[in-house]
Amino acid sequence: SYLELVLDNQGSLPSRYNTGNGWGNRYPNNIDPCVFYDAEGKLWMSYGSWSGGIFMLELDEATGLRDYDVTYNQVGSGDDITTDPYFGKKIAGGHYVSGEASYIQRIGNYYYLFMTYGGLESTGGYSMRVFRSANPDGPYVDASGKSAIYSSYKKNYDSDDAVQIGNLIVGAYTGLGFQTKGELAQGHNSAIVDEKGRAFLVYHTRFDDGSEGHAVRVHQLLTNEDG
Repeated sequence: SYLELVLDNQGSLPSRYNTGNGWGNRYPNNIDPCVFYDAEGKLWMSYGSWSGGIFMLELDEATGLRDYDVTYNQVGSGDDITTDPYFGKKIAGGHYVSGEASYIQRIGNYYYLFMTYGGLESTGGYSMRVFRSANPDGPYVDASGKSAIYSSYKKNYDSDDAVQIGNLIVGAYTGLGFQTKGELAQGHNSAIVDEKGRAFLVYHTRFDDGSEGHAVRVHQLLTNEDG
């Protein structure tokens, strides 16, 4: 099996995976992948949603699959495992703190980790946050130097956000002139850099019209002199 291949043909499940109902505090929900090349042409994948956080694996550039020549030694223990032989390296979240839809884009000299906190419904507090790192696999921090990794559960979205971690990219707004509806619950973004070096954010937004209908928006991203 895939598990046996990664863990070198172990015949039984290692005890660290026997978490009972506590799986979501320690290990990732394996969705929302983002695959990207770093500056040296190495291929990576970040993935995960809420639960134990966002994890990252190196991929094989020839096949697009996991690079089985890269191994991960366990770092940490219990719900504070930050590197796992099977799941890879944690770069954000943990302890069932909200956070999903990771997307990593190199802009200038840094790698920027975009995440969305909260619930995607119009009243769910969905909001995009950004962290950066000099390396594709972190560590990722916000403009205040706060780590994207959590050491305990905290609510990190909506009006009672307890931690204020991650730079908020955009909030609810109205009055643009070309539409009568206000926009809110923006999230689940990707990002691109065009041939002129301009960065753009692509995401979906909902509206303050009482529905859950959504639309896709594109905005240019700008960085200051400090990146």
